[in-house]
Amino acid sequence: MIKISESAVLNTHDFLKEEDFTYYKEQMPVYFKQVTLWGFEENNVLVGFMRIAKFLIVSIFVNWREGVKGIGMSISINCISING
Repeated sequence: MIKISESAVLNTHDFLKEEDFTYYKEQMPVYFKQVTLWGFEENNVLVGFMRIAKFLIVSIFVNWREGVKGIGMSISINCISING
């Protein structure tokens, strides 16, 4: 999951300084323990995931190499359909 978040952030958050990126990357395992995680797989490979805390979407990360395929939307729709 860290590699997926790194891929997504490096390609979408050009406003982050290198030291900020490094800090948040190091904190990801801590953040993962504080939220519910929903993943999306293609061919048995994790390509995206969503973090939820108290019924709020905290973030959605999709491996940048996967391009725009609607993976983030698929994760969201699946989560809503299961949790209401």
